[in-house]
Amino acid sequence: MKMVRGANTITAIYLAVGITWIFVSDHLPLGNATAYYQTLKGILYVAVTGALLWLFIRRMESRNRKILEELQLRSKKISETEQALVKERNLLRTVIDNLPDYVYVKDLNGRFIISNKAFSVLVGPSESVLGKTTPELFKTEESASYEHDDQQVVKSRQPLVNLEGFIKDAEGHTKRILTTKVPLTDNNDNITGIVGISRDITELHFERINEEIALKIIEAIGANEILANGLRESLQILGEHFGLEFAEAWLVEPSKEAISLASTWAKNKNSRFHQNHKQRFMRGEGLPGQPFLTKQVEIWTDIMNHKLFTRKDRAAAEGLHTGIGIPLVLHNEVIAVFTFLSKQKFDNHRALKDILEKISVQIVLHLERKQYELELEENNQRTTNILESISDAFYSVSNDWTVIYWNSEAEKLLQMPREKIIGQKLFDFYSVEHLSHQKLHDVYTKVMSEKTHSVMFEEFYEPMNSWLEISVYPST
Repeated sequence: MKMVRGANTITAIYLAVGITWIFVSDHLPLGNATAYYQTLKGILYVAVTGALLWLFIRRMESRNRKILEELQLRSKKISETEQALVKERNLLRTVIDNLPDYVYVKDLNGRFIISNKAFSVLVGPSESVLGKTTPELFKTEESASYEHDDQQVVKSRQPLVNLEGFIKDAEGHTKRILTTKVPLTDNNDNITGIVGISRDITELHFERINEEIALKIIEAIGANEILANGLRESLQILGEHFGLEFAEAWLVEPSKEAISLASTWAKNKNSRFHQNHKQRFMRGEGLPGQPFLTKQVEIWTDIMNHKLFTRKDRAAAEGLHTGIGIPLVLHNEVIAVFTFLSKQKFDNHRALKDILEKISVQIVLHLERKQYELELEENNQRTTNILESISDAFYSVSNDWTVIYWNSEAEKLLQMPREKIIGQKLFDFYSVEHLSHQKLHDVYTKVMSEKTHSVMFEEFYEPMNSWLEISVYPST
Protein backbone atom coordinates (compact mmCIF):
# COMPACT_ATOMS: atom_id res chain seq x y z
CA MET A 1 0.00 0.00 0.00
CA LYS A 2 2.88 2.31 0.80
CA MET A 3 4.46 1.55 -2.59
CA VAL A 4 1.20 2.42 -4.47
CA ARG A 5 0.95 5.69 -2.55
CA GLY A 6 4.55 6.48 -3.43
CA ALA A 7 3.97 5.88 -7.18
CA ASN A 8 0.84 8.11 -7.16
CA THR A 9 2.66 10.93 -5.38
CA ILE A 10 5.61 10.90 -7.80
CA THR A 11 3.27 10.82 -10.85
CA ALA A 12 1.09 13.68 -9.50
CA ILE A 13 4.16 15.84 -8.86
CA TYR A 14 5.44 15.05 -12.34
CA LEU A 15 2.09 16.03 -13.94
CA ALA A 16 1.77 19.26 -11.94
CA VAL A 17 5.30 20.36 -12.71
CA GLY A 18 4.99 19.36 -16.42
CA ILE A 19 1.70 21.19 -17.04
CA THR A 20 2.82 24.30 -15.17
CA TRP A 21 5.98 24.34 -17.17
CA ILE A 22 4.01 24.19 -20.46
CA PHE A 23 1.80 27.14 -19.52
CA VAL A 24 4.59 29.29 -18.20
CA SER A 25 7.19 28.53 -20.84
CA ASP A 26 5.01 29.25 -23.91
CA HIS A 27 3.43 32.55 -22.54
CA LEU A 28 0.26 31.72 -24.35
CA PRO A 29 -2.23 34.49 -25.29
CA LEU A 30 -5.85 33.44 -24.61
CA GLY A 31 -7.18 33.61 -28.18
CA ASN A 32 -4.40 31.94 -30.03
CA ALA A 33 -5.74 28.56 -31.35
CA THR A 34 -2.34 27.29 -32.38
CA ALA A 35 -0.98 27.94 -28.94
CA TYR A 36 -4.03 26.25 -27.51
CA TYR A 37 -3.43 23.06 -29.49
CA GLN A 38 0.23 23.13 -28.68
CA THR A 39 -0.60 23.42 -25.03
CA LEU A 40 -3.10 20.58 -25.30
CA LYS A 41 -0.50 18.51 -27.11
CA GLY A 42 2.04 19.19 -24.37
CA ILE A 43 -0.49 18.28 -21.69
CA LEU A 44 -1.26 15.03 -23.54
CA TYR A 45 2.46 14.25 -23.76
CA VAL A 46 2.95 14.91 -20.09
CA ALA A 47 -0.08 12.73 -19.27
CA VAL A 48 1.19 9.83 -21.39
CA THR A 49 4.71 10.02 -20.05
CA GLY A 50 3.30 10.41 -16.55
CA ALA A 51 1.30 7.23 -17.02
CA LEU A 52 4.34 5.43 -18.33
CA LEU A 53 6.34 6.77 -15.41
CA TRP A 54 3.66 5.54 -13.02
CA LEU A 55 3.70 2.08 -14.56
CA PHE A 56 7.51 1.97 -14.46
CA ILE A 57 7.59 3.04 -10.84
CA ARG A 58 4.89 0.53 -9.93
CA ARG A 59 6.85 -2.26 -11.64
CA MET A 60 10.03 -1.24 -9.89
CA GLU A 61 8.20 -1.09 -6.59
CA SER A 62 6.73 -4.57 -7.19
CA ARG A 63 10.16 -5.98 -8.04
CA ASN A 64 11.69 -4.30 -5.03
CA ARG A 65 8.90 -5.66 -2.88
CA LYS A 66 9.65 -9.21 -4.04
CA ILE A 67 13.36 -8.69 -3.51
CA LEU A 68 12.67 -7.32 -0.04
CA GLU A 69 10.40 -10.24 0.82
CA GLU A 70 13.04 -12.67 -0.42
CA LEU A 71 15.69 -10.85 1.58
CA GLN A 72 13.50 -10.96 4.65
CA LEU A 73 12.88 -14.67 4.11
CA ARG A 74 16.60 -15.32 3.63
CA SER A 75 17.40 -13.21 6.65
CA LYS A 76 14.94 -15.25 8.69
CA LYS A 77 16.47 -18.50 7.48
CA ILE A 78 19.97 -17.21 8.18
CA SER A 79 18.88 -16.16 11.63
CA GLU A 80 17.31 -19.55 12.28
CA THR A 81 20.45 -21.26 10.94
CA GLU A 82 22.64 -19.10 13.13
CA GLN A 83 20.49 -19.88 16.14
CA ALA A 84 20.65 -23.59 15.31
CA LEU A 85 24.44 -23.34 14.91
CA VAL A 86 24.73 -21.49 18.20
CA LYS A 87 22.55 -24.10 19.89
CA GLU A 88 24.55 -26.93 18.33
CA ARG A 89 27.82 -25.22 19.25
CA ASN A 90 26.64 -24.74 22.84
CA LEU A 91 25.50 -28.36 22.99
CA LEU A 92 28.83 -29.56 21.61
CA ARG A 93 30.69 -27.30 24.01
CA THR A 94 28.64 -28.60 26.92
CA VAL A 95 29.37 -32.17 25.91
CA ILE A 96 33.13 -31.80 25.45
CA ASP A 97 33.50 -29.63 28.56
CA ASN A 98 31.85 -32.31 30.67
CA LEU A 99 33.92 -35.17 29.29
CA PRO A 100 36.68 -36.44 31.57
CA ASP A 101 38.83 -36.98 28.48
CA TYR A 102 41.15 -34.30 27.10
CA VAL A 103 39.62 -32.91 23.88
CA TYR A 104 41.38 -30.44 21.61
CA VAL A 105 41.58 -29.21 18.01
CA LYS A 106 44.76 -28.09 16.21
CA ASP A 107 45.17 -26.18 12.97
CA LEU A 108 47.63 -27.17 10.24
CA ASN A 109 50.34 -25.16 11.98
CA GLY A 110 50.00 -27.34 15.04
CA ARG A 111 48.43 -24.61 17.17
CA PHE A 112 45.60 -25.34 19.56
CA ILE A 113 42.41 -23.58 18.50
CA ILE A 114 39.91 -25.42 20.72
CA SER A 115 40.31 -27.18 24.07
CA ASN A 116 37.85 -28.46 26.66
CA LYS A 117 37.85 -27.89 30.41
CA ALA A 118 39.62 -31.14 31.21
CA PHE A 119 42.48 -30.19 28.90
CA SER A 120 42.64 -26.74 30.44
CA VAL A 121 42.84 -28.27 33.91
CA LEU A 122 45.65 -30.51 32.67
CA VAL A 123 47.84 -27.79 31.15
CA GLY A 124 46.38 -24.49 32.39
CA PRO A 125 43.62 -21.97 31.51
CA SER A 126 42.34 -21.96 27.93
CA GLU A 127 43.74 -18.48 27.29
CA SER A 128 47.19 -19.92 27.97
CA VAL A 129 46.51 -22.85 25.64
CA LEU A 130 44.91 -21.44 22.50
CA GLY A 131 47.37 -20.34 19.84
CA LYS A 132 50.22 -22.37 21.28
CA THR A 133 51.91 -25.49 19.94
CA THR A 134 52.63 -28.77 21.69
CA PRO A 135 56.32 -28.00 22.37
CA GLU A 136 55.28 -24.66 23.90
CA LEU A 137 52.85 -26.37 26.28
CA PHE A 138 54.70 -29.60 26.99
CA LYS A 139 58.41 -29.08 27.26
CA THR A 140 59.17 -32.81 27.29
CA GLU A 141 60.86 -35.34 25.04
CA GLU A 142 57.46 -36.66 23.98
CA SER A 143 56.52 -33.35 22.29
CA ALA A 144 58.35 -34.24 19.09
CA SER A 145 56.56 -37.60 19.00
CA TYR A 146 53.18 -35.89 19.39
CA GLU A 147 53.88 -33.51 16.52
CA HIS A 148 55.07 -36.41 14.36
CA ASP A 149 51.75 -38.16 14.99
CA ASP A 150 49.88 -34.98 14.00
CA GLN A 151 51.77 -34.77 10.71
CA GLN A 152 51.14 -38.43 10.01
CA VAL A 153 47.38 -37.93 10.43
CA VAL A 154 47.43 -34.92 8.07
CA LYS A 155 49.53 -36.65 5.41
CA SER A 156 47.78 -40.02 5.48
CA ARG A 157 44.28 -38.60 6.08
CA GLN A 158 43.81 -41.62 8.37
CA PRO A 159 43.11 -41.61 12.11
CA LEU A 160 45.54 -42.89 14.71
CA VAL A 161 43.69 -44.85 17.37
CA ASN A 162 44.65 -45.64 20.98
CA LEU A 163 48.22 -44.41 21.01
CA GLU A 164 49.69 -44.97 24.47
CA GLY A 165 52.03 -42.28 25.78
CA PHE A 166 52.93 -39.99 28.65
CA ILE A 167 52.20 -36.38 29.47
CA LYS A 168 52.96 -34.02 32.36
CA ASP A 169 50.23 -31.91 33.91
CA ALA A 170 50.55 -28.32 35.12
CA GLU A 171 51.93 -29.55 38.45
CA GLY A 172 54.59 -31.70 36.83
CA HIS A 173 52.94 -35.07 37.54
CA THR A 174 53.39 -37.67 34.82
CA LYS A 175 50.21 -39.23 33.47
CA ARG A 176 49.78 -42.19 31.16
CA ILE A 177 47.33 -41.39 28.37
CA LEU A 178 45.58 -43.18 25.50
CA THR A 179 45.16 -40.86 22.49
CA THR A 180 43.10 -40.96 19.30
CA LYS A 181 43.68 -38.39 16.54
CA VAL A 182 41.50 -37.89 13.45
CA PRO A 183 41.78 -35.45 10.50
CA LEU A 184 39.47 -32.42 10.46
CA THR A 185 38.08 -31.51 7.00
CA ASP A 186 35.95 -28.70 5.50
CA ASN A 187 33.02 -28.95 3.07
CA ASN A 188 35.42 -29.50 0.17
CA ASP A 189 37.14 -32.36 1.97
CA ASN A 190 40.26 -30.29 2.51
CA ILE A 191 42.10 -31.03 5.75
CA THR A 192 42.08 -28.02 8.03
CA GLY A 193 43.55 -29.56 11.16
CA ILE A 194 43.21 -32.50 13.55
CA VAL A 195 40.93 -33.42 16.43
CA GLY A 196 42.53 -35.17 19.39
CA ILE A 197 40.96 -37.07 22.29
CA SER A 198 43.20 -38.33 25.10
CA ARG A 199 42.14 -40.42 28.07
CA ASP A 200 43.98 -40.58 31.38
CA ILE A 201 44.63 -44.29 31.98
CA THR A 202 47.12 -43.84 34.82
CA GLU A 203 44.84 -45.39 37.43
CA LEU A 204 43.71 -48.14 35.07
CA HIS A 205 47.34 -48.90 34.25
CA PHE A 206 48.28 -49.23 37.90
CA GLU A 207 45.17 -51.28 38.60
CA ARG A 208 46.14 -53.63 35.78
CA ILE A 209 49.67 -53.93 37.18
CA ASN A 210 48.30 -54.50 40.67
CA GLU A 211 46.02 -57.22 39.32
CA GLU A 212 49.00 -58.88 37.65
CA ILE A 213 51.05 -58.68 40.85
CA ALA A 214 48.17 -60.05 42.91
CA LEU A 215 47.82 -62.92 40.43
CA LYS A 216 51.55 -63.70 40.70
CA ILE A 217 51.30 -63.73 44.47
CA ILE A 218 48.23 -65.97 44.42
CA GLU A 219 50.02 -68.36 42.07
CA ALA A 220 53.11 -68.32 44.32
CA ILE A 221 51.06 -69.13 47.41
CA GLY A 222 49.05 -71.80 45.63
CA ALA A 223 52.08 -73.46 44.04
CA ASN A 224 54.02 -73.86 47.29
CA GLU A 225 53.08 -76.70 49.58
CA ILE A 226 54.74 -74.81 52.44
CA LEU A 227 52.95 -71.53 53.14
CA ALA A 228 56.12 -69.84 54.40
CA ASN A 229 57.77 -70.35 51.01
CA GLY A 230 54.75 -68.89 49.23
CA LEU A 231 54.74 -65.90 51.55
CA ARG A 232 58.47 -65.36 51.00
CA GLU A 233 57.91 -65.25 47.24
CA SER A 234 55.00 -62.86 47.80
CA LEU A 235 57.16 -60.53 49.90
CA GLN A 236 59.84 -60.58 47.22
CA ILE A 237 57.34 -59.71 44.47
CA LEU A 238 55.92 -56.81 46.51
CA GLY A 239 59.29 -55.56 47.74
CA GLU A 240 60.88 -55.49 44.30
CA HIS A 241 57.86 -53.87 42.67
CA PHE A 242 57.54 -51.07 45.22
CA GLY A 243 61.26 -50.56 45.75
CA LEU A 244 61.33 -51.58 49.42
CA GLU A 245 64.23 -52.88 51.49
CA PHE A 246 62.70 -55.36 53.94
CA ALA A 247 59.39 -57.18 54.37
CA GLU A 248 57.88 -59.54 56.92
CA ALA A 249 54.72 -61.65 56.99
CA TRP A 250 53.06 -62.38 60.34
CA LEU A 251 50.25 -64.92 60.74
CA VAL A 252 47.63 -64.75 63.45
CA GLU A 253 47.87 -67.67 65.87
CA PRO A 254 44.81 -69.90 66.53
CA SER A 255 44.28 -68.09 69.85
CA LYS A 256 43.84 -64.86 67.84
CA GLU A 257 45.72 -62.96 70.54
CA ALA A 258 49.20 -63.04 69.00
CA ILE A 259 50.96 -63.06 65.64
CA SER A 260 53.99 -65.16 64.73
CA LEU A 261 56.62 -64.46 62.11
CA ALA A 262 55.93 -66.69 59.10
CA SER A 263 58.34 -65.38 56.49
CA THR A 264 60.83 -62.59 55.72
CA TRP A 265 62.46 -61.01 52.68
CA ALA A 266 65.42 -58.66 52.27
CA LYS A 267 66.51 -56.82 49.15
CA ASN A 268 70.11 -57.42 50.21
CA LYS A 269 70.41 -61.17 50.65
CA ASN A 270 73.48 -60.72 52.83
CA SER A 271 71.65 -58.51 55.31
CA ARG A 272 71.35 -59.72 58.90
CA PHE A 273 68.46 -57.43 59.74
CA HIS A 274 66.03 -60.33 60.27
CA GLN A 275 68.37 -62.50 62.31
CA ASN A 276 67.73 -63.17 66.00
CA HIS A 277 64.85 -60.79 66.44
CA LYS A 278 61.53 -61.30 68.17
CA GLN A 279 59.36 -63.93 66.45
CA ARG A 280 56.06 -63.25 68.20
CA PHE A 281 54.03 -60.20 69.21
CA MET A 282 50.86 -59.85 71.19
CA ARG A 283 48.02 -57.65 70.00
CA GLY A 284 49.22 -54.03 70.15
CA GLU A 285 52.81 -55.02 70.98
CA GLY A 286 55.66 -53.69 68.83
CA LEU A 287 55.18 -52.26 65.35
CA PRO A 288 53.65 -55.46 63.88
CA GLY A 289 51.17 -55.57 66.75
CA GLN A 290 49.75 -52.14 65.92
CA PRO A 291 47.90 -53.00 62.67
CA PHE A 292 46.92 -56.28 64.35
CA LEU A 293 45.23 -54.20 67.06
CA THR A 294 43.73 -51.37 64.99
CA LYS A 295 42.85 -53.37 61.84
CA GLN A 296 44.04 -50.27 59.96
CA VAL A 297 47.02 -49.46 57.79
CA GLU A 298 49.78 -48.04 59.98
CA ILE A 299 52.36 -45.69 58.43
CA TRP A 300 55.55 -45.04 60.37
CA THR A 301 57.31 -41.98 58.94
CA ASP A 302 60.19 -42.10 61.43
CA ILE A 303 60.80 -45.57 62.79
CA MET A 304 64.08 -44.49 64.42
CA ASN A 305 62.15 -42.37 66.93
CA HIS A 306 59.17 -44.69 67.32
CA LYS A 307 58.92 -45.96 70.89
CA LEU A 308 57.60 -49.40 69.82
CA PHE A 309 60.37 -50.11 67.32
CA THR A 310 62.95 -52.40 68.92
CA ARG A 311 65.54 -52.78 66.16
CA LYS A 312 66.84 -49.23 65.93
CA ASP A 313 70.52 -50.20 65.77
CA ARG A 314 70.03 -52.56 62.86
CA ALA A 315 67.73 -50.11 61.12
CA ALA A 316 70.34 -47.36 61.47
CA ALA A 317 72.99 -49.65 59.98
CA GLU A 318 70.70 -50.34 57.00
CA GLY A 319 69.72 -46.68 56.59
CA LEU A 320 66.02 -47.35 57.16
CA HIS A 321 63.65 -44.50 57.99
CA THR A 322 60.04 -45.34 57.12
CA GLY A 323 57.75 -48.34 57.47
CA ILE A 324 54.23 -49.49 56.86
CA GLY A 325 52.09 -52.18 58.43
CA ILE A 326 49.09 -53.58 56.59
CA PRO A 327 46.61 -56.00 58.20
CA LEU A 328 44.87 -58.59 56.06
CA VAL A 329 41.27 -58.47 57.26
CA LEU A 330 38.67 -61.04 56.28
CA HIS A 331 35.15 -61.01 57.76
CA ASN A 332 36.31 -58.29 60.17
CA GLU A 333 39.06 -60.55 61.54
CA VAL A 334 42.77 -59.98 61.04
CA ILE A 335 44.31 -63.11 59.53
CA ALA A 336 47.81 -61.77 58.86
CA VAL A 337 49.97 -58.66 59.04
CA PHE A 338 52.51 -57.58 56.46
CA THR A 339 55.20 -55.06 57.45
CA PHE A 340 57.54 -53.24 55.07
CA LEU A 341 60.57 -51.03 55.74
CA SER A 342 62.19 -48.54 53.37
CA LYS A 343 64.96 -46.01 53.15
CA GLN A 344 62.73 -43.49 51.39
CA LYS A 345 59.27 -42.08 52.02
CA PHE A 346 56.66 -44.56 50.85
CA ASP A 347 53.63 -43.10 49.05
CA ASN A 348 52.09 -46.19 47.47
CA HIS A 349 50.58 -47.70 50.60
CA ARG A 350 47.09 -47.64 49.06
CA ALA A 351 48.18 -49.72 46.07
CA LEU A 352 50.03 -52.09 48.37
CA LYS A 353 46.95 -52.42 50.57
CA ASP A 354 44.74 -53.13 47.52
CA ILE A 355 47.04 -55.93 46.40
CA LEU A 356 47.13 -57.51 49.84
CA GLU A 357 43.36 -57.34 50.12
CA LYS A 358 43.11 -59.25 46.84
CA ILE A 359 45.30 -62.06 48.16
CA SER A 360 43.82 -62.26 51.67
CA VAL A 361 41.16 -64.77 50.61
CA GLN A 362 43.82 -66.89 48.93
CA ILE A 363 45.92 -66.92 52.11
CA VAL A 364 42.91 -67.95 54.19
CA LEU A 365 42.06 -70.71 51.72
CA HIS A 366 45.65 -71.86 51.77
CA LEU A 367 45.69 -71.93 55.58
CA GLU A 368 42.39 -73.79 55.70
CA ARG A 369 43.60 -76.26 53.08
CA LYS A 370 46.83 -76.84 54.97
CA GLN A 371 44.89 -77.34 58.21
CA TYR A 372 42.58 -79.80 56.48
CA GLU A 373 45.52 -81.63 54.91
CA LEU A 374 47.24 -81.77 58.28
CA GLU A 375 44.15 -83.18 59.97
CA LEU A 376 43.64 -85.62 57.11
CA GLU A 377 47.26 -86.71 57.34
CA GLU A 378 46.93 -87.21 61.09
CA ASN A 379 43.76 -89.23 60.63
CA ASN A 380 45.36 -91.33 57.92
CA GLN A 381 48.37 -91.91 60.13
CA ARG A 382 46.17 -93.00 63.03
CA THR A 383 44.27 -95.37 60.73
CA THR A 384 47.53 -96.76 59.36
CA ASN A 385 48.91 -97.31 62.84
CA ILE A 386 45.79 -99.25 63.78
CA LEU A 387 45.83 -101.37 60.62
CA GLU A 388 49.51 -102.12 61.00
CA SER A 389 49.12 -103.11 64.63
CA ILE A 390 46.33 -105.65 64.19
CA SER A 391 47.14 -109.34 63.89
CA ASP A 392 44.80 -109.91 60.96
CA ALA A 393 45.69 -109.52 57.31
CA PHE A 394 43.94 -106.45 55.91
CA TYR A 395 43.76 -105.04 52.42
CA SER A 396 41.52 -102.66 50.51
CA VAL A 397 40.53 -102.55 46.84
CA SER A 398 38.70 -99.99 44.69
CA ASN A 399 35.67 -100.61 42.49
CA ASP A 400 37.84 -101.86 39.66
CA TRP A 401 39.72 -104.30 41.95
CA THR A 402 42.82 -102.09 42.20
CA VAL A 403 44.64 -102.71 45.47
CA ILE A 404 45.02 -99.43 47.41
CA TYR A 405 46.18 -100.73 50.81
CA TRP A 406 47.96 -103.89 52.01
CA ASN A 407 49.11 -104.18 55.60
CA SER A 408 52.18 -105.95 56.90
CA GLU A 409 50.19 -108.95 58.17
CA ALA A 410 48.72 -109.38 54.66
CA GLU A 411 52.27 -109.50 53.34
CA LYS A 412 53.07 -112.37 55.71
CA LEU A 413 49.83 -114.34 55.44
CA LEU A 414 49.31 -114.01 51.67
CA GLN A 415 53.03 -114.04 50.93
CA MET A 416 52.84 -110.92 48.75
CA PRO A 417 54.94 -107.75 49.36
CA ARG A 418 52.88 -104.57 49.30
CA GLU A 419 55.27 -102.85 46.91
CA LYS A 420 54.43 -105.44 44.28
CA ILE A 421 50.64 -105.51 44.56
CA ILE A 422 49.54 -101.96 45.54
CA GLY A 423 48.25 -100.24 42.43
CA GLN A 424 47.68 -103.54 40.63
CA LYS A 425 44.51 -105.54 39.98
CA LEU A 426 43.86 -108.02 42.80
CA PHE A 427 42.76 -110.87 40.55
CA ASP A 428 45.70 -110.44 38.25
CA PHE A 429 47.67 -112.01 41.10
CA TYR A 430 44.95 -114.29 42.41
CA SER A 431 43.29 -115.90 39.38
CA VAL A 432 39.55 -116.48 39.60
CA GLU A 433 40.11 -119.85 37.88
CA HIS A 434 41.29 -121.16 41.23
CA LEU A 435 38.32 -122.47 43.24
CA SER A 436 39.17 -120.46 46.38
CA HIS A 437 39.70 -117.35 44.40
CA GLN A 438 36.40 -117.91 42.58
CA LYS A 439 34.48 -118.00 45.87
CA LEU A 440 36.28 -114.89 47.07
CA HIS A 441 35.56 -113.10 43.78
CA ASP A 442 31.84 -113.90 43.98
CA VAL A 443 31.55 -112.64 47.56
CA TYR A 444 33.52 -109.45 46.77
CA THR A 445 31.33 -108.79 43.76
CA LYS A 446 28.12 -109.20 45.76
CA VAL A 447 29.25 -106.96 48.61
CA MET A 448 30.54 -104.33 46.21
CA SER A 449 27.31 -104.27 44.20
CA GLU A 450 24.93 -104.24 47.18
CA LYS A 451 27.06 -102.05 49.51
CA THR A 452 24.64 -102.67 52.35
CA HIS A 453 26.24 -105.08 54.81
CA SER A 454 29.38 -107.01 55.49
CA VAL A 455 29.88 -110.74 54.84
CA MET A 456 31.89 -113.15 56.94
CA PHE A 457 32.68 -116.71 55.89
CA GLU A 458 35.26 -119.46 56.31
CA GLU A 459 37.10 -120.92 53.39
CA PHE A 460 39.82 -123.53 52.98
CA TYR A 461 42.63 -121.81 51.19
CA GLU A 462 44.41 -124.56 49.31
CA PRO A 463 47.63 -122.63 48.43
CA MET A 464 48.26 -122.30 52.18
CA ASN A 465 46.60 -125.58 53.15
CA SER A 466 44.75 -123.62 55.83
CA TRP A 467 41.27 -122.54 56.82
CA LEU A 468 40.77 -118.80 56.75
CA GLU A 469 38.08 -116.63 58.31
CA ILE A 470 37.38 -113.91 55.79
CA SER A 471 35.41 -110.72 56.44
CA VAL A 472 34.38 -108.45 53.55
CA TYR A 473 33.23 -104.87 54.28
CA PRO A 474 31.73 -102.44 51.75
CA SER A 475 33.09 -98.88 51.68
CA THR A 476 32.03 -95.66 49.98
